[in-house]
Amino acid sequence: MGATRFNRAMRRALLLTVALLPTALHAQTPPQTEDITVVGASPLLGGGVDRNLVPAATQVLGSEQISRNGTPDAVAALSANVAGVNLDSASGNPFQPSLFYNGFETSPLQGTSQGIAVYLNGVRFNQPFGDTVNFDLIPDAAIAHVNVEGANPVFGLNALGGAINMSLKNGFTYHGGEVDLSGGSFGQMEANAQYGAQFGDQAIYAAASVQHEGGWRDLQSSDIQNFFGDYGIRHNGNEFHVNLTLANSSLNGPGTSPVQLLAADPAAQFTAPNLVANKYLQLSTSADVKISDTLSVQAVAYYNYFQQHVVNGNTANDFPCDDGSGLMCQDVGVPSTTIGGATIPDFLHGGPYSELDLQDTNTNAYGGSAQLTDTGELFGHQNHLTVGASFDGAQTTFTGVGLLGGLTLVSREFYGQGVVIDEPGNNVPVRAGITDSYGGLFAADTFNLTRALALTVSGRYNMAEIDLRDQNGGDLTGNHGRTLLCRSAKFLQPSQFLRR
Repeated sequence: MGATRFNRAMRRALLLTVALLPTALHAQTPPQTEDITVVGASPLLGGGVDRNLVPAATQVLGSEQISRNGTPDAVAALSANVAGVNLDSASGNPFQPSLFYNGFETSPLQGTSQGIAVYLNGVRFNQPFGDTVNFDLIPDAAIAHVNVEGANPVFGLNALGGAINMSLKNGFTYHGGEVDLSGGSFGQMEANAQYGAQFGDQAIYAAASVQHEGGWRDLQSSDIQNFFGDYGIRHNGNEFHVNLTLANSSLNGPGTSPVQLLAADPAAQFTAPNLVANKYLQLSTSADVKISDTLSVQAVAYYNYFQQHVVNGNTANDFPCDDGSGLMCQDVGVPSTTIGGATIPDFLHGGPYSELDLQDTNTNAYGGSAQLTDTGELFGHQNHLTVGASFDGAQTTFTGVGLLGGLTLVSREFYGQGVVIDEPGNNVPVRAGITDSYGGLFAADTFNLTRALALTVSGRYNMAEIDLRDQNGGDLTGNHGRTLLCRSAKFLQPSQFLRR
């Protein structure tokens, strides 16, 4: 998908939302709030279980808490309201944080051990390549509820530390329209618009946002555009939805700097440029079908496209050789090489040098899940049973390359066209194709032994397969597969019936 076509689609979506606003503003009605008494027994919407019966810490935020500080910000709301949540931003950009929950982490940085599963309207939001989570792609204005739950095997991969399950608004739950404009220091500007309406058994909802922030550190800026749209049908207790999510972001973060440099100037950056540019598209459908008063089926299917471009300026690992050869060296006495094994000359005659690392990720992901929910009595006692299956697949192309160039003395930025570094065993260009296939079978049952004591048993069987193809002919090619059985059994004692 080309950048021009993607940006054109984003502009059309934003214009459509703005076009609907005059009618919405004329007949605006404030959204109604209600106490949340159920949480998802699994990532799928519908089939929820009484929150008081969940034998794990559950914390729920509504849209009013997400927007409490004026503009919607789900990550900031989680940090401020949920016990155990902390944020860190190694990139130096506030829209690209790593989130910690009770010591487990979910992060946009590749190579991080991802210990939290994130779901958006029942669709797995951790990226197939690296299981990363990019919070800048989430349409904050469209979030209805966020449920943070402790470790539960039903939520599948990366849920060792817990899960964050976000449900988005629709035209059945949100009526009217709203526009929010805000601004502040350091070039901060933000606009959010949303509109929802119901027409008998049908409903529509759309939300769009545009954000810009100049940042207070050198070479720091953020530009983000998000759109979410929903079309729903509700009839005889059955519900069907089609969702479209679009996101585009350009995040410049100065990263970490030596304390000596920050002592001289707190706004200073160490090396540059440092850019993460994301594009995201997701189309999903979901259904909640009532078979009887106690039996229902929930299902979701999706396709998404993710493109990420990373530019990272660093200090160089290569330096002028000290043997008078006029070459660059990767180690003492070991000449630096470029494509084809050719040596790299000391083209700046002593430097200073810097390195520019480039990474590109292109992912097409698809999948679905379905579950059967039975809330009928068992042996005369209340019982809540959920049984389901899921599949997530993806095709990813990843490229990475390091370039050797010059370093400006004042702003410490990379300059020059750059010489490709190709040093086997040290730093080589990478181009790999990755195929991911994840399947899962899950079940959870909450059985009320008495009115004050419940037993919950849950488990999941995961099957994972990853195929790597080194398109540069290197040694990355391989096939990796694994199966894993996770299970949990817990009693909920009377004291735990207090709302957390």
